[in-house]
Amino acid sequence: VGSILMFDLIYLHANPAPNGDRYVRIGIVRKTIGELRKTVLQSIKAWFPVQFGANPPFTGDTGSANKPFHGEFHIPNVLDGGKTMCHVELVGIAYDAESNSEEAMDSLRSYELTALYVNEISSMHSSILTMGFERTGRYPSNELGDPLPRLLITDYNMPYANSWAMEHHEKNGEYYDDNGKIQFVRKIFVQPPSAIREE
Repeated sequence: VGSILMFDLIYLHANPAPNGDRYVRIGIVRKTIGELRKTVLQSIKAWFPVQFGANPPFTGDTGSANKPFHGEFHIPNVLDGGKTMCHVELVGIAYDAESNSEEAMDSLRSYELTALYVNEISSMHSSILTMGFERTGRYPSNELGDPLPRLLITDYNMPYANSWAMEHHEKNGEYYDDNGKIQFVRKIFVQPPSAIREE
């Protein structure tokens, strides 16, 4: 839920178009569309302002197992009292690189995104980090306000010691190129479990 609430920060702080409106396209990834429908899509419907979308708010959220789902929302900007609008696209994408790497990569290459949210990233192939990051910062066009810096949001339970995700879990901070320029910043936030047993 915390990651989904970050969608609000993304669209509210996107670069404005000449008319003041903001445009973002956020990809939402899990290993299969079926997993996305059962978990993430339900959280989006509960926590995202879907009343500002179509009715129903998503297309493609039923039917073929790996058909992407898509939603468009036109949300009044609360930072200016609703004088301008935030136009938000949410796209559900499957990325099962272990079963069919090229097909999975091709499915992601076709998207020009503002940001990408990967749910339960530790259960996925490590290529999602590089491939996903490359697809962000590509939308909107200059005419619609210029894209934000590349943004990849992930979440996961504490990975196993031999998981590729553990290596990345321990790498927190700023990363620079040979000229001392920041290439990207990685920030990790550790949340408490939803329930703690009291002895």
